Amino acid sequence: MTNPQQSIPGKLAAILTLLRIGIGWHFLYEGLAKLIDPQWTAAGYLRNATGFLAAWFHQLGENPDLLRVVDILNILGLTGIGLALFLGIRTRLAASAGILLLSLYYLAMPPWPGTSISPGSEGHYLIVNKNLLEMLALLGVAAVPGAWTYGLGQLRRKARAVAEQTAVMVPDEMNHYPEHAGAGRRDMLKNLISLPFFGGFIFAFAKSHGWRSFEEANLLSRGPKPATPAKLDGVTVATIKCDAATDLSQLKQPVAKGKIGGLEISRLMCGGNLIGGWAHSRDLIYVSRFLKIYHTEKKLLETLWLCSQCGINTAGLNMRPEEITILQKFWKQGGKMQWIPQMCFDDLTKFREEVTRAADLGAIGAQIQGNVGDALVKRGKIDVLGEMVTIIKEKGLLAGVAGHELATIQAADNAKMPADFYQKTIHPTNYWSWQPGQPKDKMVIDNYGIDNYWCRDQDATIAFFAKCDKPWIAFKVLAAGAIAPPQGFRYAFESGADFALVGMFDFQLVENANHLTAVVGDPAFKRDRPWRG
Repeated sequence: MTNPQQSIPGKLAAILTLLRIGIGWHFLYEGLAKLIDPQWTAAGYLRNATGFLAAWFHQLGENPDLLRVVDILNILGLTGIGLALFLGIRTRLAASAGILLLSLYYLAMPPWPGTSISPGSEGHYLIVNKNLLEMLALLGVAAVPGAWTYGLGQLRRKARAVAEQTAVMVPDEMNHYPEHAGAGRRDMLKNLISLPFFGGFIFAFAKSHGWRSFEEANLLSRGPKPATPAKLDGVTVATIKCDAATDLSQLKQPVAKGKIGGLEISRLMCGGNLIGGWAHSRDLIYVSRFLKIYHTEKKLLETLWLCSQCGINTAGLNMRPEEITILQKFWKQGGKMQWIPQMCFDDLTKFREEVTRAADLGAIGAQIQGNVGDALVKRGKIDVLGEMVTIIKEKGLLAGVAGHELATIQAADNAKMPADFYQKTIHPTNYWSWQPGQPKDKMVIDNYGIDNYWCRDQDATIAFFAKCDKPWIAFKVLAAGAIAPPQGFRYAFESGADFALVGMFDFQLVENANHLTAVVGDPAFKRDRPWRG
């Protein structure tokens, strides 16, 4: 009787073993990475599904109970299949299960002719993509006998064969044992080949996801103690601020809503600066580029879905083609997000064209950008500002006047422009780059070289809106990231703001929604101005 493993060359057995281990590594990593990431969910992948099964996948992504089951099965499937393939245990069963799982991934976003490219796709493919290639590789793993590769399963089979033979008592001289049934030292080492790889995997995974470097630990030990919400979040020394990630399961309740012109608007609105790459990051010159790289099409769509689930129903994205494309894809997938873009032209002809385009694209409103409003009032062109408001209203849109300067809002109000809302900056001044000794004599649009303040007149702004009956959308409430959300939200809403337009990363949405709920629901919350929206 011959060992089946001897029926193929040893080199081929080694190649098949490395192929199995490589695929197992990939599956196991995907499973464990999702397991330890509290924010991971298959929702974005399912909602971006294309092809003939798209409706079914979308249904799974929209149903919270089904989505929870899908997430659990994904993690268990990837981890279990990966571990079995890695160690060479129940190889055929694991390979078959892997083919089934990959086929679902493939059908969720099939790269077939005539099928639109999903935002979840990593590139352009024609029928063959990475999922299909890995399926074909697993088909090969499943097709060959388990004895043709090295692994713990092979050791188990040999040990069982030896046990069965030794159970029969025959004289030694009859030599009834198969020539290769015993697991010799060399054979055992071959079948333990996956263990060094497994050790390398554990080390690499822990290094990537679990262990902090000496430098990080040292900085943490030397940095200041965590600040309370009322204290500064930014400091002038090298520190690492570590916060636990917050996922949808921790959402206290959807964001509260108000109304502007009869339309329901979430108190917390999604700003466009982060998505557009306008980070206002002061001397951190790499941040704007980082934002654009981070916010892939897939990430932006996931961010909008997460906004919706947090109750944030209105966004202030720009009129740039990239952002319009994202919104249209989101709407096409069934997403609900109201859109109030900012109009960035001071030429009336171009302004009218832009407003018309916004209305045609589905905007519910339009606001005259703060820089534009401030510049017009600075030049004394208040009549142009008024005509812009009229153009917006003629298109049946909510009309807003925005400004960093209180003078801009006062000019619009004194002229009794038919604006539906005002958008004005407000933020506290206890952040390090405010520079108390610095004269705030420059308008914000003339101070971008320093870029350290966005509201020069907090007390005057609060006093003006106390007597104003129009809804107030506050922006720059966190001073472009210099102020912690609990502090910035409380200051803005206690000062009289009805809504807050805030640029947020996806990982900040649930946390910020909870902060807003906590601030407004706090018994100590004190607001003198009646809600105007």
